[in-house]
Amino acid sequence: MVPTVILVLMVLLVSMMILGYLRFNQLVQTDKNLLFNLKGNTEKLVTEKDMAHLPQILKSYLIKVGVLNQCRDCHVTFKQVGSIRQKPNAKWTQFTAKQYMTADVLGFVWHARSFPMFIRDKSINGTGEIMVSLFGLKKVAMANDGKIAQSALCRCLSELPLYPIGFLSPLITYNVNEDNSLTAVLEINGTVAESTFSFNSEGLIHQIKAERYKDDVLENFTGYFENYQKINSLYVPTKMKAVWNLKKEDFEYFNCEITDYAIN
Repeated sequence: MVPTVILVLMVLLVSMMILGYLRFNQLVQTDKNLLFNLKGNTEKLVTEKDMAHLPQILKSYLIKVGVLNQCRDCHVTFKQVGSIRQKPNAKWTQFTAKQYMTADVLGFVWHARSFPMFIRDKSINGTGEIMVSLFGLKKVAMANDGKIAQSALCRCLSELPLYPIGFLSPLITYNVNEDNSLTAVLEINGTVAESTFSFNSEGLIHQIKAERYKDDVLENFTGYFENYQKINSLYVPTKMKAVWNLKKEDFEYFNCEITDYAIN
């Protein structure tokens, strides 16, 4: 009798986990479809004329990473494996993730699994939202206020080296700083994000600095891009890490590696 009960409970648990995965995946697919269909896809190719208005340091970077003759309003999908933690000295938690990004209109949907938690972060048309659920069945946390919108749009802007065609967006304004870094300001439907990009000796973006909300506090944030590789005709970083620059200390809270990359 006892083995039968255990077997039934195991079947129920597995069934619930499958149901949770399907429900969560359906939610992500709905977000992805909304993101990918905000604007018609003309598949026009990027020309030098499209870059004429950009600062020279950014123009040189875009040429180096292969933006010329790429589809201007297509989308990218990539997978990641990595680690994340919430506090300094806390234990790292492993995750797998998939991210969708668009260049026009700029936005992303990121969803990750870190057993038993499912996480979704997004910025669509300037609106941000983050959700954490247990097995995809029960929401543990969800936030979508103005601070989340700013933080999500800042992430969208800061991660443009992963899909550099997005730098062509007319919604971004640029200013070249004395140290040859580049400050970009992005505004979509009243949500504003700002990020400063630094270039290495090869003319590639290797670091960004920005301000994002950590909980309810606006904190300094630094992201690092490494290991550029040519994938699907674009030269993109395949390793990243992120650091909170808190008043008391700096702490790395996120690192990942891209394992698959496709433009569609």
